[in-house]
Amino acid sequence: MISELRGTVLACRGSKIVLDVNGVGFEVNVGPDRASAYRPGQEARVFTRLIFREDGLYLYGFQAEEERAVFDLLLTVRGIGPKQALALAAFLEPSDFYRAVLSQDDATLAKCPGVGRKTASRILVELRDKIGLAAEERCGSRTSKPANVWEDALEGLVALGYTQEEVRPILDEVKREGVASDLETILREALKRIARRR
Repeated sequence: MISELRGTVLACRGSKIVLDVNGVGFEVNVGPDRASAYRPGQEARVFTRLIFREDGLYLYGFQAEEERAVFDLLLTVRGIGPKQALALAAFLEPSDFYRAVLSQDDATLAKCPGVGRKTASRILVELRDKIGLAAEERCGSRTSKPANVWEDALEGLVALGYTQEEVRPILDEVKREGVASDLETILREALKRIARRR
């Protein structure tokens, strides 16, 4: 598996770049929005995913490992192919993507070119639990004691890009109302309330 390439950009063609790695030119699909960020002669590091299809092998490239992780998640959704997954991974920052799924915000996903409400809804349904579990693991909460779940929730929301000042009152409110006790439910409830107040 080719997971990363470092080399010199030889050419940019539409949504693809050609990367020279020790004399071998790799064609990498990075998406039309990202291809313009590369210039011939520039040194580049690209995180990649190799996709096997009936008609050949295709490399998809990303500027960060987090974008590739979003791409991999999207490929598990029924009906989402590599091109659509690449477009979504490039359209939203990983933290915004996770936030949209956890808060069940199909409107944000539907803003991506080529993704309608139906596809956005399918993404939310199929990835909600996977991303919830990933958030739990990221916070290290699977072995947390109940007394620490609120601090884990705070850390998880901060990791998604929110400030402590923004989320503490929301978490206090969720705790006071007793509407959630496990981390995944707390995160979802907090994200819904944050979205309503923005």
